Amino acid sequence: DNISPREEQRSKFLEAVGMYRRADTLISRTAEGRRLSPDDQQLVLQCRLNAACLALKAGNGTATISLSEEALDIDDENPHAAFFIAQTLAHKPQPNASLHWLERAKCWAQKRGEEELLKQAGEFLRMPHAPNPSSPNPRQWVQQGIAHFKQRRLQEALRLLGQAVEFMDDKEHGGPLEHLRGKPLRALAFDALEALAEALAAEGNLEDAQRYGRRAAGLLGPSAEGPPFHLPDLHRREGLIFLSLGHMAKAVGDDPLPDWRQAVSALEKHEGEFALQGRALLQLGSCLAEHVNSDARSEDIFLDDACTSLESAARRFARARNKLAELRSADEAAEARHTDLVLNELTAVVTAVSLLCRVGEEKEAGKVLEMSAYLQDLVPSDPVPQAADAWAEQCR
Repeated sequence: DNISPREEQRSKFLEAVGMYRRADTLISRTAEGRRLSPDDQQLVLQCRLNAACLALKAGNGTATISLSEEALDIDDENPHAAFFIAQTLAHKPQPNASLHWLERAKCWAQKRGEEELLKQAGEFLRMPHAPNPSSPNPRQWVQQGIAHFKQRRLQEALRLLGQAVEFMDDKEHGGPLEHLRGKPLRALAFDALEALAEALAAEGNLEDAQRYGRRAAGLLGPSAEGPPFHLPDLHRREGLIFLSLGHMAKAVGDDPLPDWRQAVSALEKHEGEFALQGRALLQLGSCLAEHVNSDARSEDIFLDDACTSLESAARRFARARNKLAELRSADEAAEARHTDLVLNELTAVVTAVSLLCRVGEEKEAGKVLEMSAYLQDLVPSDPVPQAADAWAEQCR
């Protein structure tokens, strides 16, 4: 009876949160393990957003963040969920994390044309407890570091990316970064580690490059925090990081086959990425071909795998090339990509033919050459690429 009006209001807010949670549970339960329909997904999303908003008003920060993250599991660029998290973290010793979420909320609101939320975000920054925009900003460090890397400014890229990784690894900021929660933060951690690994490799520091690359790859595996990316992008990012790790392993004399097999496995789950699939298969097939002894026969496991991978690579490049056919006449960049795909396809064929000849399978090599004869009409005539010269040499 002596409850203050404020406490009574808070109690009602939390009671409403519980009702939204029950509604969420009932809708999800009716699916009986099946994927929710789009309409039901929207209902669940609204339940979670409404509950997060009320939890925020009730001052329950833990519930606000949990409900907002669950909303982001359905709509990973929802500006309202991001704004709820930003407001919650502003009252905790994590001003930089609050700024990150505020930045996401503003970015996503702008993409969706939600002017009212943009206005609220601007007002939030003027409040007494708002985070200071001059606080450390690892998201900005990562973006700038990647930009410097693309411009070949390696020292500046290494400084910014290393600074971002060190910051996210700090326990005070939720680290180590393998323990960060939520897709946006884990995606930022992956981007930082991946770019840092590439920059270190470009500088020649392959030992550290592998270490950071392995940490990036580890973020893609099963964990309580969940993967940093949605499907099918998760498969693409996994394929690319393992392609890079394979190159690093080979450069230091380690076996790249496990990494390139992982890259192939991941990219084959990403439908339509024929060019990337071809790249991974070509690397794998070429590496397997190097393991084949000159006296090998058809029962040699490396020989079979190498031929299969190289033939698959050639097919993937051909499919990617066919997808570009309609764009070539109007797009110079598409024409250049088409030429690259032709040369990659030719490289796969030449590598397979060379391998078959090396192990005494000239008849099979002749069949492959015959089936790939059409490629000579697709190769640029001036200058004649090295792959085309090698193909012509095999035909003699």
